[in-house]
Amino acid sequence: MELLTQLLQALWAQDFETLANPSMIGMFVFCLVCNFVP
Repeated sequence: MELLTQLLQALWAQDFETLANPSMIGMFVFCLVCNFVP
């Protein structure tokens, strides 16, 4: 849950250095996949 909070804050602030973190990329992809899979 902490990663999700950091991801949302980084997206809101357009903090691309944080978004380039591999764990952030993984969380972002995971969220996208969860949204498209019924």
